Amino acid sequence: MPANRLKMLMLVVVVGITLTLQRRADADPHYWESTPRRRTAGKWLAVASMLLWCAILTAGRWIAYTTDT
Repeated sequence: MPANRLKMLMLVVVVGITLTLQRRADADPHYWESTPRRRTAGKWLAVASMLLWCAILTAGRWIAYTTDT
């Protein structure tokens, strides 16, 4: 069942991204705004997170069509 494994892998990655963003923000609320490089990195991580969530939803729907009964 490749769709399920793909979904779980993407879920682990997006949880890691979310934890990274949140830990940095908890330690220093202005961490992602302090330099242009961090601002750009934060934006790219946010975009990657949103794309991964969309892919997770798609993979979840895909599971219904790839399971054997």
